[in-house]
Amino acid sequence: FTQYEDGMVYFAMLAQLQRRHFPLFGIKDQPFALDEKQRMKIVAKLTDTQKTVIKRDFISHFLCENGHGDNNASKLLRDFANMHFPDQYGLVKATHEEEYQKRHERLEERIKEMKKAEKKAAREAEKQQTTEKTEKKTTAPKTEKPESGKAA
Repeated sequence: FTQYEDGMVYFAMLAQLQRRHFPLFGIKDQPFALDEKQRMKIVAKLTDTQKTVIKRDFISHFLCENGHGDNNASKLLRDFANMHFPDQYGLVKATHEEEYQKRHERLEERIKEMKKAEKKAAREAEKQQTTEKTEKKTTAPKTEKPESGKAA
């Protein structure tokens, strides 16, 4: 990998530089993304600190854009956040876990209630069937058997 190629990579990654880091690159009060001229100028004289910021902003952007649900990008994003923002990450994680736990408990309670109602309905249906069978037996008309050998 040549130094020129290295510059190309930084040029591409600079497209994802967060505005809050612009001052580190000598850019003040610019409300829009860096243009190509600015990126070429920055790439020509990068410091190690600037390279680190560019890489982290690029990683952050990529993982935020591609992290969905519980995929690998999402897991990497959580690791990245925990590495660089442990206090904020811990607070957010605890808040979400608490909320998840509350929802989980409510769902468990609803499931219990539904199962209880399901069992009650099954017992009532069984009781109804038993009652119907008993009623059929007691109300069924008796059929008389013709007496054999006697004329009518």
